[in-house]
Amino acid sequence: MSKETDTKFYNTTHLSGKDLDERLIVVESQSDKIVEIFKTEPNGLTHHELEMIYEHLHGRIPTSSIYRAVSDLTDSGYLRKTTRKRMGGYGLEVYVWEVNRNIL
Repeated sequence: MSKETDTKFYNTTHLSGKDLDERLIVVESQSDKIVEIFKTEPNGLTHHELEMIYEHLHGRIPTSSIYRAVSDLTDSGYLRKTTRKRMGGYGLEVYVWEVNRNIL
């Protein structure tokens, strides 16, 4: 696991061996990059905003990977869900997450 984040991988496709090892590296890298993005955003981000920034900086990422990473990073204490909301990608208000500065 990365020093920066404590991420989980949900092996729903039952990968093993080299394939599993490669996927674990990708997941860890995504989470580390996401934490770094949040560190630069003092007003926090919605999932949609995070996805747009991530893709601008690092290329395409599945939406499910964004949600997985935010959920795992919240569970690990690196991120926290705020009570603030902003307009999301589908025209509805959604919650904003921010980095937990007490940990990072």
